[in-house]
Amino acid sequence: MHTIEWEGILSALIVYYWNSLKKIQSIIMLRHMITLGNLLNMYINNYVTIDLETTGFSAVTEKITEVGIMKLKDGKVIDEFSCFVNPEKHIPQRVSEVTNITDDMLKDKDIEENAIKRFIEWFGDCPMVAHNAKFDVSFLEMAYKKYNLGEFKNPVIDTLELSRTLDNTYARHSLS
Repeated sequence: MHTIEWEGILSALIVYYWNSLKKIQSIIMLRHMITLGNLLNMYINNYVTIDLETTGFSAVTEKITEVGIMKLKDGKVIDEFSCFVNPEKHIPQRVSEVTNITDDMLKDKDIEENAIKRFIEWFGDCPMVAHNAKFDVSFLEMAYKKYNLGEFKNPVIDTLELSRTLDNTYARHSLS
């Protein structure tokens, strides 16, 4: 994973997150009210935000159940990609309780390999932004490997690590 280091760049941040796969909401406001979008636009003009839901925590044994992405250019959403994915396995009850995704919702959806191929074609080589990017990227890297799609090489900005770097006084840096 290629992570862009933002340590010491700014003393403020608003972390964006995916809400109902349709909008990004700011959730953390720090010292100077500079949004993550503005921060990113200072260094890159085009990027995608990504959020994956899965059947569990391990990219080795679990599968993707939902993909949500927004493509941004100059701080404005220019396109969206979202889909449910049939993991071809049962979703554990504890996962359904957290994600509100059930087996019935996914039974007629495309399988992971096909959905991932569409997803990769859509985001191309854009830099990616995600909160706790290590999780999402681990599933992407595993999908590339499982389906012989080459190597995941997109630059990744992890807003969790960025938040920890910019203000280490908080015990938690979650989205809720």
